[in-house]
Amino acid sequence: MRILQLNTSILARCQNVIRHRINLYSTEGCTNFTQTQLTIDIKHNIENHWRDKIQKKGFDESKPDKKFVVVPMFPYPSGFLHLGHVRVYTISDAIARFYRLKGKNVLHPIGWDAFGLPAENAAIERKISPSDWTKSNIDHMRKQLEQLGASFDWKRELSTCDPKYYKWTQWIFLQMHKEGLAYQREAFVNWDPVDKTVLANEQVDENGHSWRSGARVEKKLLKQWFLRTTNFAKDLSDGLDDKSLEDWEEVIKMQKNWFGESSGYNFHLNLFYVDSDKQKMETITVWTEKPEQLLNPGFIAIKSDHFLSEGRESGAVLDIAVKNPFKEGSLIPLVVFDELEYQPHCETYIDVPAVNKIDRNLVDKLWISFEDQPPEEKNRESVLKKAKNMKIGGYPVSAHFQDWLISRQRFWGTPIPIIHCSKCGTLPVPEASLPVELPGATFDEHDKPIPLSKRSDWYTVKCHKCGNLNAKRETDTFDTFVDSSWYFLRYLNPDNTKAIFDKSLAKKVMPVDMYIGGIEHAVLHLYMARFFMHFLKTIGYVDKSEPFKRLITQGMINGRTFLTDDGRYIKEDEVNILNEKQNRAEETLTGMKVHMEWEKMSKSKKNGVDPSELFDEYSVDSIRLIMLADVLPRSPRNWSKETFPGILNWQHRVWLLLNEFNKARTDESIIQPEQSGEYDNEELKLFELRNTSVSRADVFYSNAHFSSAIKECQEFTDELRKFPKQIVKYNSQYERALANLFIMFAPIAPLFASECWSKFLAVPNRIDVDEVNLRWDKDVLEQNWPVVDKNIDDILVIRINNSKTILRRTEDDPETITEEFLTQRANEMTSFQELLQTQTIKKKYFKYGNGHCATLVIVTEKKKKDKKKKRKNLDDLNSEAIQEL
Repeated sequence: MRILQLNTSILARCQNVIRHRINLYSTEGCTNFTQTQLTIDIKHNIENHWRDKIQKKGFDESKPDKKFVVVPMFPYPSGFLHLGHVRVYTISDAIARFYRLKGKNVLHPIGWDAFGLPAENAAIERKISPSDWTKSNIDHMRKQLEQLGASFDWKRELSTCDPKYYKWTQWIFLQMHKEGLAYQREAFVNWDPVDKTVLANEQVDENGHSWRSGARVEKKLLKQWFLRTTNFAKDLSDGLDDKSLEDWEEVIKMQKNWFGESSGYNFHLNLFYVDSDKQKMETITVWTEKPEQLLNPGFIAIKSDHFLSEGRESGAVLDIAVKNPFKEGSLIPLVVFDELEYQPHCETYIDVPAVNKIDRNLVDKLWISFEDQPPEEKNRESVLKKAKNMKIGGYPVSAHFQDWLISRQRFWGTPIPIIHCSKCGTLPVPEASLPVELPGATFDEHDKPIPLSKRSDWYTVKCHKCGNLNAKRETDTFDTFVDSSWYFLRYLNPDNTKAIFDKSLAKKVMPVDMYIGGIEHAVLHLYMARFFMHFLKTIGYVDKSEPFKRLITQGMINGRTFLTDDGRYIKEDEVNILNEKQNRAEETLTGMKVHMEWEKMSKSKKNGVDPSELFDEYSVDSIRLIMLADVLPRSPRNWSKETFPGILNWQHRVWLLLNEFNKARTDESIIQPEQSGEYDNEELKLFELRNTSVSRADVFYSNAHFSSAIKECQEFTDELRKFPKQIVKYNSQYERALANLFIMFAPIAPLFASECWSKFLAVPNRIDVDEVNLRWDKDVLEQNWPVVDKNIDDILVIRINNSKTILRRTEDDPETITEEFLTQRANEMTSFQELLQTQTIKKKYFKYGNGHCATLVIVTEKKKKDKKKKRKNLDDLNSEAIQEL
């Protein structure tokens, strides 16, 4: 047999190599084989021992061809990690460590989304500066992430509140301003009366409340800064059809709905005030399906609730006109009229009196003159081309999609790099003067930070163009989402003071291969990051439009809430659960009825869990394993201690497996067996087990199905413990399989795996398998991912519920393994035929792994009783009884 020939060859090469290994491994473990029980103290000793020793290899910029970029959404530095953080950073770390084992040059950076209202409000409560509050939180959370064992490239750490970072946020804004994409205008905006700042439409929920404070949002007329995202609407929508995007389905659906169908075009036109004393640079954005209408319009209409209507009722002609850029010297009347057919969420209407009877009647009624000539579609392209050259629009967009409002009125944010001069107007700050830094926080008599708009010592500045000493800095700051829309690019060169990043490196390394974060950012952050990337491509800084190739949106972590009949949330230890299935519980102290629900963790609902307490009680790696077990990353997770025993018991079984291996290798009473059919079968089983497990784990990790990878490691452990002692002691393939097991769970539990590997190497009488893939002088995290043997026959796994059957097949073409083929093999099994007499198939799925391994999973359930038939029988009996009477 090929397998036996392979093993004989390995044994022949290794028979003279059996020896005690002393000091071959660079870092020894902290346990020995007298510690047979894996106690919590031992777990803590392991983690304390290995935390500073495990691999911390950074990204090698000289090898971009092997790059793999893993970026988790960076955290807001609130001061403590919550379980949502633990989940997202365990996911990203497991991915990063897996791809390192696969030989990739992994970039796994971290930073801090450090500006914004929460930090400012928290600082106000504590009567300290937002800067001091934020920096202390960052220091504390950095230590927590290190405790988590995450393999971040800390040399690339960044913080959005660092002037070295936000200098380049300001720089991007200036580039957009040059391209006509950044502008200021008056608009009715969403005003948060609690946080005293403007909110973008995306930051107001469907009930009209602020996403941060929860206050009902008010409408307020203010002059604000916008980014012309509408110019990129169609590109952004079409970009979602990019075939390279993986696992974007849910986000694509949400963003497509957000953009809408780009069935028309926006134009940004200057206003003309009939009263010369009112002249100022204001614009109005108009939308039309037919751009050629602008060559000969009768009027432009707005509704009576538009801020330009000046309180006039429907039917009024305003003393404001619109300059027509397509007909020099021509003005378009601006009228107020509510009864026209406006597109949903569209603020303007362009009439076509030469075609539309209603429009014609209106211009006649208002005594507006026009050229009675229908617009010709052949003129459309020339109108669009001229608009783009003039940077006044002409890009396809839906009627409801609007530009991004970026102004905020609070202190803790990136200053907008603009100077207002009474002589020169609105001027961008010269690039050489960046960054425009925030001043140190000062406080009023109520211990509140004084806003920039009241800091004349800061905003008074000399105009760089005319020398006016009383020019004024812009006192609005950027919305924090501006800072977080490009941070993944700054990771490439976080300390570069001369450029935003290395363009040549960005073109080799971008896009991000794996981006991980919450689904709640599907429209806000992910849309804005895409907009920034699309823009940077237009100015030649990147060569890809889409920033993130593959997306993992992790589900929420839910905790159980306990709500009393009188409306109080109480803790779990104050509750007596009477019946879990019937959801019946009572308050222990009062006996009052308690309602139990699974909800997002919240301090106010008393269902949150402190990760630090969990680390102390169960160990870091145990929590990492528990976090990823049982459910896929995208699924919400109900955090319950009832799920813990499975993982904790498995870790203990791995520990027992190591001790059993050591005991067998040192037991002189175990005699080397002679070659026999029984020994050959055990050897064949071991060979197939290792290849099957490695192949399946590879697929699970590649698809971020960590729960399945953990389950595979659990089954692999249990199967290895079943082999006879002769195999354990004398078979080199058993040693290889055991080594592969530690490598397989190392990405998720790196500290525990490092100790297991060190302890494994300390076993006497080991046979170092002569295999390139295993590097016996290296840490488990520096190994190569295990490979499936090239000479193996196809391994076909049929899993029916909890039982597994392994078949073998020799074929030249592994692609002939299909779901239909495996289903047929399953149907031929007598045990399956007997099962189907009492059960039905609930679900079935097929997985084709790397190498030659395919799996068919069949889940069955008991057949439902035919209630209708039973009812019919009862009716028959009743009928018979009546007849007898």
